[in-house]
Amino acid sequence: MKHIVKMILLYFLPVTFGTTGKVATWAGDITGPTCPDHAKCDPGGGMLCSAPMMKCNCTERPGYLTSSSGLFKQICNWSNIDGKPITAADRDRCLNCEKLVCDSPDYPWCPTNCGNPICINGVQTFEMDACPSNHQKNVAKCCMWGGDYCSCIDGNWIDVNAAAMNALGCSGLCQNATWQSGQNCPQQSGCGTSCNDVPPPTSAQYTCEQQRQWGKCNETWMTGYCCKSCANSQLCCNDIPEPGGYTCQQQHDWGKCDEPWMNGYCRHTCGKC
Repeated sequence: MKHIVKMILLYFLPVTFGTTGKVATWAGDITGPTCPDHAKCDPGGGMLCSAPMMKCNCTERPGYLTSSSGLFKQICNWSNIDGKPITAADRDRCLNCEKLVCDSPDYPWCPTNCGNPICINGVQTFEMDACPSNHQKNVAKCCMWGGDYCSCIDGNWIDVNAAAMNALGCSGLCQNATWQSGQNCPQQSGCGTSCNDVPPPTSAQYTCEQQRQWGKCNETWMTGYCCKSCANSQLCCNDIPEPGGYTCQQQHDWGKCDEPWMNGYCRHTCGKC
């Protein structure tokens, strides 16, 4: 995500629903201190975090079209947004755009349901932030540059932190992913903590990754097979640093990945996935 949102803890049971859309990675975000264990959302911290797209609360006059919002037009006339220069053609597209945006001097804030479990393509994440569809800067980027700049503006999007994207294995963008809010991912039985990817003998011609992509992980004939891809993808490809206080990248750079006390830690950075 390219924004900072205020976050509050809501005391209600989340509603389970299924959504299909795109998953993108955010970087450099600051999660609100009111969220439980918010520091674990940092890449490498061990918690896989997500931020669903939502229409956030504007301080005044919500739901204005960009073409009729005087305050939004001021952004169109900036020289740059987050360091990216705005050309005359960009400015023209921005001024003639038709999208809903907050018509307010303040950026919108979202009542994030902190800690709400969200299962994405079988990878367990927890809601720790939001992706505002009516955030002024994000809408301006979408109007000017389109494409991936329309993350969280058009269609269905959910953002995840780097650790979650590593577990999903989509290299920064997952197309047509499916997620369910308010529930934990179903766990395949018979695997324990195994990281072995042995395909079932009845379908040995297909890889475990293919079985996962085809949604076959929870079939009865998959019990005990493809444990790394289906049951323990987060466990087997985590970037949890060892308790000594150093980062995974530091341990990698110091050549410590193969030390016995590193077993189970920094698997992604150390190439153990």
